[in-house]
Amino acid sequence: MLHIVGAPGVGKSSVLKHLARRLQPQGRIIVLRNGRIIPGGWLSMAHAIGCTLSQDELFNELGCGGGATLFIDNIDQIDDPGDWATVSDLLSAVLRIPGWRAVVTGGVGNDDWKTKLPRQVSNADIATLEVDAISDDETALLSEENRTLAIILSSGHPARGIARNLFYLSRIIELGGGQAEAAAGIATEMDLARLWWRYGGGRGEDEGRLARLKVLRAVADQVVCHPGRVAFKVDDLPSPTVAELLRFDSFREEIKGATVAFRHDVLRDWAVGFLLHQDRDVLNALSMDKPLAPGLARGVEIAARLALESDDTGARWSAVARDECRIAAHRAYPGRLQGVPVMADFDAEPVAPAQRGNRGTSFPVAGADRGSNDASHVAGPARRAAQSQHSPCTGRTGRNPNDRLCLGSPQSAGGRTVPFRARPQRRPAPRHPGHSLCPGHVGKGCARGTG
Repeated sequence: MLHIVGAPGVGKSSVLKHLARRLQPQGRIIVLRNGRIIPGGWLSMAHAIGCTLSQDELFNELGCGGGATLFIDNIDQIDDPGDWATVSDLLSAVLRIPGWRAVVTGGVGNDDWKTKLPRQVSNADIATLEVDAISDDETALLSEENRTLAIILSSGHPARGIARNLFYLSRIIELGGGQAEAAAGIATEMDLARLWWRYGGGRGEDEGRLARLKVLRAVADQVVCHPGRVAFKVDDLPSPTVAELLRFDSFREEIKGATVAFRHDVLRDWAVGFLLHQDRDVLNALSMDKPLAPGLARGVEIAARLALESDDTGARWSAVARDECRIAAHRAYPGRLQGVPVMADFDAEPVAPAQRGNRGTSFPVAGADRGSNDASHVAGPARRAAQSQHSPCTGRTGRNPNDRLCLGSPQSAGGRTVPFRARPQRRPAPRHPGHSLCPGHVGKGCARGTG
């Protein structure tokens, strides 16, 4: 099995699609992804496709010439138990039947899906291929071919930190077309997301913007209610507005004339994040009976970033964090506010890495993208919120800057790291092994490994 990993928008699905096209002439291929899986295991799938053979007979027939491949896109986004029953049966057959191999894609660090695999599959060798942002050589080549790209990819452009992500690069060009002033203000993913939302998934603040936003909210609400759903019926949405979103590449047709889907998972995450940010009732209504669905995790994280950056008092972020802790009460919850930790002493004097030794710890700062040297826009609200409000998890005040809520692992969170001198912590003795203030630690185990 080959596991293709990478950050959102770097082109994992494109690599999988290219590989499928290259391998199709050599042998049979099966391509699945979230939303396009017949649930219920092999027997249900065989009944749906009208196959009268057993699974082993079919896979032996398809793989007898060698080169047969099972492709599963975004395997870490699959949440439905019925879908997992089918995926498990198919992967078990790949391992059991000669002539078969499997290729799957997923996000960096999202390995929880491996715990859902049958033991014999999870114990098998799984190679990893990481897709990075475009390299210096690729940047030089693109810059030579296109002057606009050369400007955006240059070291002096404000968006240089995200421009090497191919999806972000394409959106910068599309949203910045004819809007030079707006494009000049794009420096981070959140800047890009805000501009996309401000235009209602379009290219400007035209008269159709409000209608497009209404459709985007309606579809995002369906995602929150049914995280495994990737396609939405056109009959349930106003046709002229859907046509506009298709024309602006915010939607794509899933089944021509019948269903539509977000053009990219990043757009889905943005829409969910803005919906949760603007309507807290949606976040409060999330079920407490099961873990947060993988398809909603990044949307919750984006909502937290928006709350942190849009309110100087930090009150909105604290409210989102409180709801996050309520959701995190489930033992298996992954703790997705990993990009917005406040377990840092923002009042302390930064020290150079060479001088820290064992006295300091580095923590990532929310909203500070790679290449940015200014964390003041996030440090202030987080510090004030932590000092003036009770910790959402414990109800204890944050007088000690180190005695605050930790919302994620420094090892897994993205963004820049800011060194600081840690002050002595005044924390009560753990009540039982594994107890911590981090939502990653619930009960006696940690769902993320670190907190």
